[in-house]
Parts: sequence; structure tokens; C-alpha cells
Amino acid sequence: MSGPDGTRPMGFWDHMEALRTVLVRSAAIVGVGMLLCFAFAARLQDLLVQPFSQAVHALGLQGTDAGRLALLSPTEGFMVRLKIAFFAGLFLASPFVFWQLWSFVAPGLHQRERRLVVPITTIASLLFLAGAAVGWLAMGLATEFLLGFTTPDIANMWSLGSYLSFTVQIMMGLGLVFQLPLVLVFLVHLGILHTRQLAEKRRHAVVGILVAVALLPMQDPMSLVLMSAPLYVLYELSILVGRLLERRKASASPGGLSA
Repeated sequence: MSGPDGTRPMGFWDHMEALRTVLVRSAAIVGVGMLLCFAFAARLQDLLVQPFSQAVHALGLQGTDAGRLALLSPTEGFMVRLKIAFFAGLFLASPFVFWQLWSFVAPGLHQRERRLVVPITTIASLLFLAGAAVGWLAMGLATEFLLGFTTPDIANMWSLGSYLSFTVQIMMGLGLVFQLPLVLVFLVHLGILHTRQLAEKRRHAVVGILVAVALLPMQDPMSLVLMSAPLYVLYELSILVGRLLERRKASASPGGLSA
């Protein structure tokens, strides 16, 4: 692989140094984002707790132990704010992180492919945020389902820390899983995959999507379906975009118009 200036091949340690630079820069920008978001941690906490509050009202649990989140240790409230600030900073810095990762792999690509850095970074960031938004919306149904196990004899008391960790895991997990269409389209662009293969493996894709979503810390069957449906739509969308890329490459190749 050539170096960023295209003048000499990069060795193993050159790659390690480039990776170290990417990780340090990404960690630094996430740290800056965390400091900025800490000032808004209380408002972000209210936003993350909103699905819980909606579920409590839907089940009529206001004023009960199950209708409140608890702080189970003296430092839990502060640690929760730190975690919220960290993950919010990670969301805020996600475009830069994606750009840094792309810059790491870009030297091994052709000049034409390097020009995709801006659209790919933008699409990856939007997909990540879309996945997180779907996770936040699904938390309302999931929380209502899980709070439904409360009975007069069984208290269903959750700590604030455990609930918010659960919520963030769902949002982060779906944000990463929503990168699937971008990965598929990029593999089609490189010629590693073909849309014909993706179309033939639809049933396998459905199973794979269900398994991937089931690995998230979510026990509600309805939320499982609601989170899997957008992923399948994105899978079909990646096939359509991939076909456009294949047709464009075929028309640009010698003899493509006559084929």
C-alpha cells in the first residue's frame, strides 16, 4: 500500500503509526465532545428517561416504586451524568471519527475512490444517528413490556444507571448495525459483492438481521420486529443503489454500451 503522498509503500509499522494517530485524534475529539456535552447532561438525561416516563403513564404506575428510577449508591447520579456526557460526545464526534477511519483506509484505494470520503462520512454519520433514533423510539415499547411484569407482590425497581446503560446500549448497537447498507454498497462498488448475490440471499439476510438485533439487550418481541424492519428496508435499498453502481460501471467500461 502506498503512503498518503503516493511516493513510497507503507510498511507494517507505518500502518501501526497511522492507526495510532487515528485513534489518538478520535479519542481527543470524543474527549472534547464529552466536555461540551457535560453541560447539557441533565437535559440529555431527561430525554433518555422520557421513554420510561411514557411507559409509566401508559401502565398507570405513577406514584409507585415501579414508576420511579432509583439511585442505589452515593456516586451513581454523578457517574450517570459522566456516562451520558461520554456517549453524547461520541455521537457528536461520530462524523470526525468516521472521517478518521476512512482516512486510514484511503491510502490503499484508487484516487477515484478517495473522493468518496465526504459522502461516505456523511452517510455513515446519518445512518448512525438514524439507528440511534430508532433505538430510542423502540425503548418506549420495550420499557412498557418489561414494566408489565410488575405485580402487587413483585416490585420492579430499576436503578437510573442500569436503565440508562440499557438505553445507550440499544442506541449504540443499532447505530452500528445501521452501517450495514453502507458496507454492502461499498463492497458492491469494489466488485467484491454483486447485487445478484444479495438478492438471492434475501432470506438469509432476514435471519441475519433478526439474529443481529436479537443480540442487543432487548427482550421485547415487538421491539425486535420494529427494529428489524428498518434494517431490512435498508438492505433492499442497498441492493437498489448497488444496481445503479453496477449499471454505471458497465456503461463506463469498454463495450459496455453494446452489451
